Amino acid sequence: STAFMQSYFTEINLRPVMRARGAMIEHFLGLGDAAIDQLRVAAPLGGRPRIGFIALTVADGTEGVALAAHMERLDRGRFEVRLYSMKAPSERIGALCHAAADTYVQLPGTIPDAVARLRNERLDMAVFFTNLTAGANALTLIAAHRVAPIQVSTCASPVTTGLRNMDVMQIGRAHV
Repeated sequence: STAFMQSYFTEINLRPVMRARGAMIEHFLGLGDAAIDQLRVAAPLGGRPRIGFIALTVADGTEGVALAAHMERLDRGRFEVRLYSMKAPSERIGALCHAAADTYVQLPGTIPDAVARLRNERLDMAVFFTNLTAGANALTLIAAHRVAPIQVSTCASPVTTGLRNMDVMQIGRAHV
């Protein structure tokens, strides 16, 4: 099954299960000749660090509210805040997130095109604000690729993603 939500409700350590899941996702993507690992060396910053917040949708709901809370607190004088999603932002939360970003880009509908677009954006950090662990949605497949030197999963994913290219799991308050 590609649905892993039921595994959240157990007392066992889910890390081995999720790592196996991550390996299966990478294997599946590799069958289509996807370049999952692309060397992304952190380069010296020429200005404000580019932080890309990436979501399937940006709208009213728990993930959207959490995204808005994180985005609106960033000092845009210190950081270049970018917003990416598969669907255009909508509703009140979508408008808040759009306003909190320096730029917004609607990602192409295919995984290879979305990965290429994100890689071309030259982000310093990619922050994934969709649950990457409940199922294998489009953003999970994108997150399996290296699209930025630092890749972050958030409170939207309640357990480890198991993906090799995910570097940080931010589940509390970030001090920046």
